[in-house]
Amino acid sequence: MRSNVGEQGGMGMWQQRWSRPRPIQVVVALIVSALLLICWNAFQADPRYATQLQAEAIHTDGFGEDGSGFRATGAGRSHMLMGQFKLEPGQRYGFSFSVDASPGGPADIVVDLFGPGYDNPAQERSFGTQPGQASLHWADTMDVGENVPDTVFLRIFYDGPAGLHVSDIRVVQVPKWRIWVGYLLTVILLAAIVMFAALVARWTYEEVAAEEVRVPCSLLVALWLGCAFVRFMVVQMLPYWSGDEYLYKMIAAGIWAGGGRSGIPMPEQILHATNMPNMLYPYLIAPSFMAGDGFYTGIRLINALVVTAAIFPVYLMARRFIAGRLSLLVALAAVALPSIFISAYAATEVLYFPLYLWACWAGLRYLERPDSWAASLLFGFSIGMVLNVRLNGVTVLLALVATMAIVSLKERNLSRFITRPTWLLAVVASYVAFKLVSVSLASPATDGLGMYGNRLHGWRDTIISDLPGFAGLLLGHLTILAIPFSLSLAAGIGFLIAQRNHEMERVNWKATLFMLMATAAAIGMAIVFTIGIAPSDLGGLGRWHSRYYFSSFPLLLILMFKRRPKLDESVAAWGAYWAIIAVVMTAAVLFLMVLKFHLSPWFGSTVDSMEAQLYRSTRCWFVGLGLLLLLVAAMRDGVGRRALQLLLLGAWLLASNAATWRELSRSPGAFDARCSALAEEIIAHSPGGVAVVASGRRELVDNAFWLPYLPVAMRMLPNGGVVDAQALGQVRYVLADDRIEVTHATRIPDTGTCSIYKVN
Repeated sequence: MRSNVGEQGGMGMWQQRWSRPRPIQVVVALIVSALLLICWNAFQADPRYATQLQAEAIHTDGFGEDGSGFRATGAGRSHMLMGQFKLEPGQRYGFSFSVDASPGGPADIVVDLFGPGYDNPAQERSFGTQPGQASLHWADTMDVGENVPDTVFLRIFYDGPAGLHVSDIRVVQVPKWRIWVGYLLTVILLAAIVMFAALVARWTYEEVAAEEVRVPCSLLVALWLGCAFVRFMVVQMLPYWSGDEYLYKMIAAGIWAGGGRSGIPMPEQILHATNMPNMLYPYLIAPSFMAGDGFYTGIRLINALVVTAAIFPVYLMARRFIAGRLSLLVALAAVALPSIFISAYAATEVLYFPLYLWACWAGLRYLERPDSWAASLLFGFSIGMVLNVRLNGVTVLLALVATMAIVSLKERNLSRFITRPTWLLAVVASYVAFKLVSVSLASPATDGLGMYGNRLHGWRDTIISDLPGFAGLLLGHLTILAIPFSLSLAAGIGFLIAQRNHEMERVNWKATLFMLMATAAAIGMAIVFTIGIAPSDLGGLGRWHSRYYFSSFPLLLILMFKRRPKLDESVAAWGAYWAIIAVVMTAAVLFLMVLKFHLSPWFGSTVDSMEAQLYRSTRCWFVGLGLLLLLVAAMRDGVGRRALQLLLLGAWLLASNAATWRELSRSPGAFDARCSALAEEIIAHSPGGVAVVASGRRELVDNAFWLPYLPVAMRMLPNGGVVDAQALGQVRYVLADDRIEVTHATRIPDTGTCSIYKVN
């Protein structure tokens, strides 16, 4: 008997000791497995460690051989370099070469394997180059399949101007055992990631069982500074943008040079109203001009500190719904959203993001004390500050008033909402704060929205005239929200439908309603604004701008971790939960898989919708993350579900940030930072009408000449061509891409790839 007890005790001690790895062991395993996989991939990509094949023959068309490689020559844009090889069936081969980009303009390079009856998309790769880009090394592997012919041609197609140089071309055979080692290391890394997610999930769940943990203020400050440092270092590696940021930089430079509002440029100097209602941001970045030519570094440093300060309001709001440790993770995830890459540019969204969230926090405080005049005043002041950055901050005020009205109707206390309107003080305070700040910052007169205001009235007519286009627009926005925010919408609405009488649940009910209303209002305002200002030749109903409402995404991150409704507690809530997930995910499948609208350049153009870049890069991520989301939705609340939630959130953040980084890194002005600023500087010194001519929608959407005002005329010439400047109307300048030739105009010299023409 004693022996049996001893064995059971020993077994229990063994299980307790070995069934759950220690946190340090999991972290070390994660780091080591990641480093091993990185090193292994680097080893695989190095052709020195594999059997190298020699080309049996080389053919060129538009390329000339020089001492170190092949250089694109001739006046045409189409060039081909082809090598003949013998490849074995069922093997994997590695291909690599170095490229020095042409100084003449951006170009596309396509690599494929070709043979008689052998021309498959699986053996095709493509990438782009930018003018002035440093030498890049391309490397990839391909499985040739079982039906590879005896003779295969490795073809390199180059579509661009002469001057591109290709060198160090290598073809190597990759042994099968090395492929399986790579798979094994990948599986080990995935296992370490799952273990880490489970560890973090248990760490957050232990707090619920024990006493609640409060995160020290010093830790929050340290995390804020750490996040700001990482953000600053990351955006330093991104190229410049164009358009709107040029306007804010010009105004900020004038403010710094002139010592305040007296230095604000005149509208005729920059062809844009300078007494806008969003002048708070130029004042914020004005001190960066003390760095002289390094002002852009100063702007990015200020942006990093400001945008990551959102960690504070997100944590304070999350604390009202979820435990402290999980609240901290949500706050960190909020400042890791892909749209936070906007901090690389001089854009008002940088300041709007934290101020919007502070306004939401003030709104939650006010909902907890609806009879407090002080809380109402604080909320109104926060709204006034937000309005001085972006006017769509009014959606927070509208959401709160609507929430209070709905709560009054639900509680059958509408008379108190009318007879004791503390919310009215918030409305008045927001207007007074907005006017006081805007009058003290801007010029005496106010032009409001400028050219935007002249177009907003047409949004209803635009929708009515193109209902299918409007349906596609809604599908696109639902696709942006699909992963991971369909979980948030479903959990939040399911919680609202489930009736609970606990006092804490009633408080959370009002807060949940407010956050959903704020999100819906932000998205609705963005849609109306986009439709109102976008003429048909700028995309019309085909423009998806999540940068107008990504500030509400942290609210959805908080709701993502609410408990899911149970069937035995509320059939209606359970049904609504699954209906919302089904509708949103079905909309995404239609948009991506059936209609394939993600191929439109308007979907995620440059910085307009950074969350969309994940779907533009590959649909494999959508399928994988979508299946994981459905698994999370179906699981019961517990440590396992929490672990998968964190895994889903982490994988989405990693993939979407990587896709956004890749898109921003290859933006049209990526390697010619002068392009946009140069165009607008020339026009500012000699004002006149501007026409933009592009060879395709993508060139038009992501054009380096994107202006903060509407051009007089816009044309699209598919595949390039010739355009007569005199046929474009009363214009002084024509901005074109390198596929366009403009007659009756003179190209301004020394403008790089900008192609700025002055009409004769």
